[in-house]
Amino acid sequence: MTFGWISGQNLDLTSWTDQDNPAPSNYTIKLVQSAWPEIIIWNGSKPIFRTGPLDGNKFNGSPQLDNDTELTFDYVPYQNESYINMTGPSKSRLVLNHSTFQMYRFDEAEDEQEWDLQWSVPDPNDPCDKYAKCGQFGMCNLTSPNNCTCLTGFVPTHELDWEESETSMGCKRGAELDCPSDGFLNISKVKLPDTTNTIVYSKMEHKECEKRCLKDCSCYAYSNMDGGRGCAMWMGNLTDIRKLDQGGSTLYYRVAHSELHG
Repeated sequence: MTFGWISGQNLDLTSWTDQDNPAPSNYTIKLVQSAWPEIIIWNGSKPIFRTGPLDGNKFNGSPQLDNDTELTFDYVPYQNESYINMTGPSKSRLVLNHSTFQMYRFDEAEDEQEWDLQWSVPDPNDPCDKYAKCGQFGMCNLTSPNNCTCLTGFVPTHELDWEESETSMGCKRGAELDCPSDGFLNISKVKLPDTTNTIVYSKMEHKECEKRCLKDCSCYAYSNMDGGRGCAMWMGNLTDIRKLDQGGSTLYYRVAHSELHG
């Protein structure tokens, strides 16, 4: 299965309206053409699930896909086309079933002979799979109250709504930035934010990445990529961050100097 853009054509997958109606629905899965590509499931113009960026041969924030050792991803970035080939094992199929993307494998046991569901994204039993559940500068964490917490240095935008589990408005800074004196805090094992507003440097090590981001007042975060050989910078607010039990990446995010030791 291929997602992306080839020879002027978008290669997207759109689900049926329902099991008995093959008319196209509003649900589409596509490769986002940003500096750091990722796959997003959309309901019309509204994102509902994001894999996290493709780092090497794994998506940064999708344990379901990454833990499937027989599923491979090949990213092809050319000047006039950009696409990802997603290949499963033999006798498997990938399906966009209404609002979820699923992997099935055929069970050849003599007494069964049926297609078994292996994984589904977004997982209906995982609230953190929901896109931007905790809003800007919020982080979804299954062990936190309401499954949401603000990044260190930030507070809920609307405290009362936050306490009542209405977390979509996210978080705001506890102290305003003052570009020359700002610094960075970091958090590890996270699904990195939406990459729509990223800038990527394919050959830039950590120290230079930090210096470049700090110098640009509109750079709100950075992270290493490709095993530390590259650098990604977020030029604006951070959306759809998730704490992971394993895997993920380390995100370095900008805060005011007063928040660095607080």
